[in-house]
Amino acid sequence: MTMQGRVLKGSQAQTPAVELIPLEIYLEILSHLEPVQEYKTVVADLEPDPRSERNRTLRSLALVCRAFYNHIFPFRFENVVVFGAAKMTPYYSSFCNSIVDGDERARTLAKSVKRYVVMHCDGHDLDSQEVKDRLEVYWKALAHMSNLTEIYLFFAVTNDLLRSAVLLPRLKVLQMEFHCSVPHNLDESLLVQFSNLGVAHVHINDAAVHDWREGDDFMTTNVRKMQLYSHFCMQNTETFYSSQIIHCHLLEGLASLRPMSQLHTLDINSVHIDDFQGSLPKALSGMPALKTLSIAEVRYRIRQGMSLEPSTTYPTTYPQLPLLEEIHGPLPLLKALVPGSLVTSIGIAREELEDLLGISKGQGFLGIVQLLDVPMNFYTSVPFAAHFGDLSSLRVRPKHFNWYEENNPDDLSPWSQQHEVVTMFLESWAVHPELIELEFVYEPRHSSPQNENGATEDLSEDSLADLEQRIPSLQRVAILNTCYQGKLDVVLEYWLGEDESVSGSSEEP
Repeated sequence: MTMQGRVLKGSQAQTPAVELIPLEIYLEILSHLEPVQEYKTVVADLEPDPRSERNRTLRSLALVCRAFYNHIFPFRFENVVVFGAAKMTPYYSSFCNSIVDGDERARTLAKSVKRYVVMHCDGHDLDSQEVKDRLEVYWKALAHMSNLTEIYLFFAVTNDLLRSAVLLPRLKVLQMEFHCSVPHNLDESLLVQFSNLGVAHVHINDAAVHDWREGDDFMTTNVRKMQLYSHFCMQNTETFYSSQIIHCHLLEGLASLRPMSQLHTLDINSVHIDDFQGSLPKALSGMPALKTLSIAEVRYRIRQGMSLEPSTTYPTTYPQLPLLEEIHGPLPLLKALVPGSLVTSIGIAREELEDLLGISKGQGFLGIVQLLDVPMNFYTSVPFAAHFGDLSSLRVRPKHFNWYEENNPDDLSPWSQQHEVVTMFLESWAVHPELIELEFVYEPRHSSPQNENGATEDLSEDSLADLEQRIPSLQRVAILNTCYQGKLDVVLEYWLGEDESVSGSSEEP
């Protein structure tokens, strides 16, 4: 090849060409390849894929030249996933072993780790000496990951873990999956340091009440978890999520913390009410900056085969949350917090209720409600057009968990067709709100009506025409199913007034 009158060969030809573009530009390009700062909430997304575009790009760029290798190769260690179960191959422990053994190169690469995942374990593995030794290595290695921003735990919280975690000044994401146990009492001095970490996002799936170890009882397990939760690192937390069932001991722990002045989102899929009936109000008292409060389901403890009465187990007095904009929760919570608030989005949780209770706009209501998420029977019993004149988005649940009766001939049956759902909706009132968006959401136990091929049944042209005629402002109609961890899946979507009005989508709204 000829360049400026000279013949360039081999590396002599490559080096000047590469250096024409500053290395910082390449690093900027790489920063857009699945940045680890966008933390994950689904377990399947955590395991690295060597065939992904990101990993293939990094591998190719690292082979360009020595300079690229030195700068690019560490990017491949941004996401480190290790396996704790004894049945897993020790191969996944090699990197951590090298760090603990003092390997200089491994310790240098440890500074590149941004996301650290310890997974594939359960409580029974705690009795294995092999697993105990492996966990000790994992936690000692953690102390050398000084630039770590995210940690995902599927196993045990121990003093060794805390001892390393308090050395991570950049930690921003902490996710604890269910069966993440507290097998032993924790050191109070370490817990105090742990409580001061600047974690911005906390995700806890606290489904396991027991640690599932022989000899552990319910009370012992709760005492240890309460010790952890009462020292949790929530002082700088902005968002708190739980996509599984949490129990009241977690809320009791949060209630004992200093005010969580940065917390703006509390999103809980399901909460189990035990003997701590006042735990939720007490926890909310320490969240003065809350803007989004979402509780999808409330479960009541069963005692001697009988559910506790909601009126005796669920409190009706709650602290005022002046910045609240969105709320999804049980009716007592809505009745306490919505009047006098600036809330613009309201949803009703699944819970065990005997009666259908109505909620209107309320005297002194300050907000303009733009989004409602309600059961079909709630919509048909409350004149929304009169109470919510500014409503633009409505999410209706035709077969809400506890708001319809299968044996009631006047109610929707589990096999109702789409046109029957639309007919019931439209005929419930002579006047409907001036909606822009209308969504029909189906619960996990009753998915959307299906045709003979097993696909979600389309809305007929007649149903769409009826909707357009009765609600002229309507622009979008969608059918959604509730799937894993309470997330919503858009299965059918219709745009009124457009040539191509029907489309399918699997994206979340």
